Formats: sequence, C-alpha cells, structure tokens
Amino acid sequence: MVIRLNYPRMAAITPLCSPSDMAWIATFHSHFGALNFQRRLRQLGDSRAEIIPAPRRLSISCGSAVRFHLSFDPSVMVDEDTDGVFLEEDGHYRQVFSND
Repeated sequence: MVIRLNYPRMAAITPLCSPSDMAWIATFHSHFGALNFQRRLRQLGDSRAEIIPAPRRLSISCGSAVRFHLSFDPSVMVDEDTDGVFLEEDGHYRQVFSND
C-alpha cells in the first residue's frame, strides 16, 4: 500500500536583502587608499566596487569613498588608510568599522 500526501507547492522565499545586494561604503584618509581598496575588492571578486564622492555625513577626510557589495571582512579588506566602513540601509548609514 502506497500513501501519497499532496502538499501545496510553496513559493521560494527570497530574502529581503542578500549579501550581494547590500551596499557598503568605505571612507579613507587619502585618495590613494581609496584606489588601493577598490583594486583589492576587484581582486576579491567585487566587479561592482566603485569610487564615489564620500557622503558628507560620513567623512571629512580626503573626500573619496568606495561603494562595494561583498560582505565586509576587516581581516582582508582593511589597511592603515581605511578610515571607516558603513552599511548603507534605506538612505541611512550604520557604522560597522572605525580605524581609530
């Protein structure tokens, strides 16, 4: 005897924000630091990493920032020229790293 249970098909659940959709903003002490950071991110596989003007709310240092989409990992991404890293959420910024 075979018993078959018929369950309704459930739609796949998509997370509201996957790590690749998250945007991070890194600020720097110098333009050279921003260029190096972008290069490092590209080597790690983030082809969407881009240098942008630093939002005034985040930094008054060199004026350059990098927007990136890889999950932030300070052990691989940060160097002495990194000032801070922020998670961009609905037009607001939450600081997740500070290089004091």
